[in-house]
Amino acid sequence: MADRPKILVTQKVPDPAYPPLEAIGDVEANKEEGVIWSYEELLRRGPGHDYIYSLLTDNIDAQFLEACTVATPRLRMVANMAVGFNNIDIDTATRLGIAVSNTPGVLSDTTADLTRCRAHWKDCSQTGQWL
Repeated sequence: MADRPKILVTQKVPDPAYPPLEAIGDVEANKEEGVIWSYEELLRRGPGHDYIYSLLTDNIDAQFLEACTVATPRLRMVANMAVGFNNIDIDTATRLGIAVSNTPGVLSDTTADLTRCRAHWKDCSQTGQWL
C-alpha cells in the first residue's frame, strides 16, 4: 500500500472538514480555536507535507514554498480557505509547480444577506420601527 499523503491544516476549520481529509491522508492540524501559528511555526511545520490547507492570515511566501519543495514529501498543493489568495506567492508557487486553490464566491450569499438586513434596519430606523 502506498504512503498516505500528509496534510497540514494551519488553523481551526469547521469540524465537518476533518473526516474527508482524514479519509484520504494523515492530517496534522491546528485545532485550537482562535490560534494562528506564527510565520516561524508555519515554516517549522510546513515542510514534509504533500498538501497544506491554509487560511487568509497565513503567509505562504517564497521562502515558505521553497522550504516545502526541498523537503520529502514535496509540497504539491496549497488549498486556501479564503475568497482571495493575496497571502500566497502565486509566482513562486507556479515556478515550483505547486497548485493553489481558493474558495471564490464563498461569501457571496452572506454579503447579500447582510446588505438586505442592513437595508431593512435602515428602513425600520427611519420610520421609527424597531425589531
